[in-house]
Amino acid sequence: MTIGSLISIVAPPVSPEDNEGDWGDVEDSLGTDLPNDFKDLVRAYGSGSFCGISVWSPFNGRFDGEFSLLVRAESFLDDFAIFREKNPEEFEYPIFPEEDGLLEWASAANGAKICWLTQGSPNAWPVVVWDYGYGSSPFRLSAVEFLELYLTGNLDEEQVPSRPVCPWFDQMRNLVEVTVTLSPSGLARRERLRAIVEACGPVVDRGDFEWDGGERQNNLALSGGEWFLTYITSGERHWVKISFPEGNSDRVEALVRQAVRGMGCDIVEALDDEGELMWER
Repeated sequence: MTIGSLISIVAPPVSPEDNEGDWGDVEDSLGTDLPNDFKDLVRAYGSGSFCGISVWSPFNGRFDGEFSLLVRAESFLDDFAIFREKNPEEFEYPIFPEEDGLLEWASAANGAKICWLTQGSPNAWPVVVWDYGYGSSPFRLSAVEFLELYLTGNLDEEQVPSRPVCPWFDQMRNLVEVTVTLSPSGLARRERLRAIVEACGPVVDRGDFEWDGGERQNNLALSGGEWFLTYITSGERHWVKISFPEGNSDRVEALVRQAVRGMGCDIVEALDDEGELMWER
């Protein structure tokens, strides 16, 4: 399977982020070569997410490298050392850089790690999906093959979020993130969601998910994919998370307020990702 088959499903960005760098330095740091199809993947798409799967480019230096392949490779073993010591049965495979260990190259939105099993030639490394408490699921697939099956709805794996209505790729960008807590509403959930769509349209439906415990979320892309909105409900509580480029706060606030009026509720508070108050009530 080549990168061309993936590109035919989801077009890469015109100007990818974090897609160029010295692969020799990366492989020297890791102490191993990497699969060629993954290098092609990063060159074409850079940092970003295929629907519910985020891919870690080794050239992503933002947020202290939190989303870099190199940092994820280093932190995996450190993060789970104590858990593994206490619960060795949860770890079917070693963790890289241990021999034949799992090396994380992507992550699912629900927290599952998408890894290679580093046995044999890198171009033959299979994919393993692993999550603490849920176990491991091996696939005789390369990274690109795994993504293609996921995006076409042909991947049978409970630890990976369901394929959305239509496949997409969002490149990683620095966005303002605001969480808007809402007062109770007398309207049914579907009516509140309709009010959001009517106020913020046109929108692209990016699927809905229901988590353990009854929390449910609907994901929407707004303004041609420049903004992203998630509507979340849990029992009587409900709130909105919206992400947008800097300089758009006034316009976003106006749309959110229009949506909230249609939802039959009020804004309790709106906080940015650092907990700072964004908009007056």
